[in-house]
Amino acid sequence: MKKRIKALVLVLSMMIACLGVSGITAGAASFSVAPQISESPDAQKFVITNGGADDNFTFEGQSVFVASGQSQAITVAGSGRMTIGVSRESTGEKVFVNSLNEHFVTIYSQYGDGAPTVSGTTSVSLDEGQKRVSVDEMVSSGSDVYRCANNSAFVSYGSASVTFQYAKVQQDPRTVTVYFIDEIGYSIGNDQFQIAPNGSAVYNVPASMTVNGKNYNLASGQPVSISQDYSNTTASYTVIYQGEAQKPSSPYTISVRYEDADTGRLLTNNTVTVPVGGAVNYEVAASYVTSDYSEYQRAAGQPSVITHTSGESTRSYTVLFTKVAGQNPYTINIRCIDSVTGILLDSASQTVEVNAAVSYSLKSSLSYKGNEYLLASGQGTEIRHSFGGSQRTYYVYYNQVGAEIPSEYGVTVRYIDITSNSTIHTEAMTAAGGQNLTIGVPVSYQSGSEEYVLLSGQSDSVSHNFYSPRRTYAFYFRNVNDTANENAQVNEVVEVVEIAGEQVEQVVTNVVTPPAEEGGEPETVIYNEDGEQIDENGEPVSIPDETVPAGPSVPETTEEETEPETVQIEDETVPMAPSVPSAGTPAGLIAGISLGVLALLAAIAAFVIVKKKKKKEA
Repeated sequence: MKKRIKALVLVLSMMIACLGVSGITAGAASFSVAPQISESPDAQKFVITNGGADDNFTFEGQSVFVASGQSQAITVAGSGRMTIGVSRESTGEKVFVNSLNEHFVTIYSQYGDGAPTVSGTTSVSLDEGQKRVSVDEMVSSGSDVYRCANNSAFVSYGSASVTFQYAKVQQDPRTVTVYFIDEIGYSIGNDQFQIAPNGSAVYNVPASMTVNGKNYNLASGQPVSISQDYSNTTASYTVIYQGEAQKPSSPYTISVRYEDADTGRLLTNNTVTVPVGGAVNYEVAASYVTSDYSEYQRAAGQPSVITHTSGESTRSYTVLFTKVAGQNPYTINIRCIDSVTGILLDSASQTVEVNAAVSYSLKSSLSYKGNEYLLASGQGTEIRHSFGGSQRTYYVYYNQVGAEIPSEYGVTVRYIDITSNSTIHTEAMTAAGGQNLTIGVPVSYQSGSEEYVLLSGQSDSVSHNFYSPRRTYAFYFRNVNDTANENAQVNEVVEVVEIAGEQVEQVVTNVVTPPAEEGGEPETVIYNEDGEQIDENGEPVSIPDETVPAGPSVPETTEEETEPETVQIEDETVPMAPSVPSAGTPAGLIAGISLGVLALLAAIAAFVIVKKKKKKEA
C-alpha cells in the first residue's frame, strides 16, 4: 500500500514539474500567440491576441500591454529557429510557440542611374533556403523604355532585398499607317507618318483624291487630321471616302417598282432608258389594276413624277400603292387538280358579296372516271375568302390512289430575250416533297456583256406548289439597248381546254405587246407555255435557243402524250398584267385534236390489215 502511494506521489510531482516548464497550452489560456512572416531576416515576428482582461504580457525579457480583445505584434531578435514563452502578468498564464522562420524580401528596380524604387515583395522560408524571382524585361516609364538584361534571380533565406538593373533603350521613330477605303469598304490607298521618340505628330488627312480615274471626297464625319504622341501605341487608322458618281458613257435603264404598301408585293416593274448626259421624267400612274383585277391607288405622299438625271447613283425607285376595296360582288373558282397529270377532276365556284366572306369545305376524296383520289396533304380542310381578297382562283390538289408520288422533282426556269427571241438563261431547280418552291426572278440580268431587264407585267417571285403538275416557267426580258420594247407588257392567257378527252388548265399563250408606233397598231408577239415563239396558227417560229434539260411538264401543257391520261399542264401561273382571253379556238387545241384523229385512223387501218391477214392464213 505504501509503495502504491509513493508511486502516485511521484507521478503527480512529475506532472507539476512539466506544467512548471511548459506553461499552459494555447487552448486553455485566455490569450494566444501566433507566429508571422517577419519583415526582417534578423528577427522573428509573433502576434499576441488577448482574449481576457487588459493586461501586460512578458516575453524574452520584454513586456507589452494588450487591451482586452485586441492583438499586438512583437518581434524577437534572431534568424534561426526559436521557441518563445509569453506570460500574462496578472495570472502567470504562459504560452509557448515556435517561430515561423520566414521573412519578406524587398524587390527593387533601378532605372539607369536613378535611385532604386520598390517594385514588389516576396518571402522566403528557412525550409525553402532560396527562391527564384523575376520582373518584366521591358518597362515603359513615361515616354522612355527600359530593358532589364537579367530579369530573373535567386533570393536566399537571410537576404533582405534584391535589385534589378534596367538600362534605357534607344528608341526608333514610331510609324503609323493611315488606310483609305471607299464607302463600300474597298481599299483605295494608304499613307504613313512617323512620330519621333518622346515626341508627337499631326497628320492632315487629304480632303480628296483621284484613284483609277475616279474622284473621291472625304466622307462626312471623318477626321480632317490625326494627332498622336509617342507613348500612344496605335499603329493604324482607317479613313472613309465617298466616291463621286462617274458620268456614264452610254445609255442605261432605271426601274420604277409599284409595290403594295401593306404587303410589299410587287405589282409591276417599269423600266426607263436614261440618255447620256440627259434626264428623264417618269409619270407615276395614279391607279393600277393587276392581273387578278385588283385595283390600286397611288398611296398618299408618293411622288407623281420621278426625275432622274444621267449619272445619279439611284437606279431603282419604289412607289407604294394601296389596294382599293371593290364595291361589286364577284366570283371565286375552286379547281380540283390531279397532282400528276394536271387533269381537272372537279370544280366549283362561290359568289362573294360586298363586305362578306365565303367558305368552301374541301372534299377529302373524290372519284373521277372510276379512279379514286385523296386530298394531298398540307392543304387544310377549308378555303376561306373575304371580300376584297386578291386571289380569284384556288387550286386543290389530289393524289390518285395507288399512283406513285415522287419525293422530289425538277423544275426548269427559262429567261427569254424578246429582242433576239432566244433563251439567255436556263436554271434547274428542285421541288422538295410537300414543300412550296419559291422561284425568284431578278429585275435585271447580266449575260456576258449584255444587260437585260424584266418586262412589265411579271412578278419577281413565284411560288410553285409541290403538287402542281407544272414543271417549266418562262420569264421575259429585253436588252437594255432595245428602247423600242421599253414599255412592252407581258400578259399570260390561261384557259381550261379539252385535250384527248380530258379537261385541263393550261397557259395558252404568253403575249408580249410592245407599244404601238404613233398612228399605228401594236405588233403582238406570241409565245407558247415553254417560252417558244409561235405564229398566229400556233406553229413554232425558228429561233436560236439553248438546250433545255428534259423533265416533267409544267402546269402549262407542253406536249400531248399518246396516252390520254398523261397530259402535262400548267396550273400555277406567273402573276401578269390583266388581259382578255382569246375568244377563238386555241391553236394548240386544234393541233392536238388533229394529231388525235390521225392516230385513231392509223390504229383502225392497222387493225383491218392484221384481221385480213389472219383470215387469209386461215
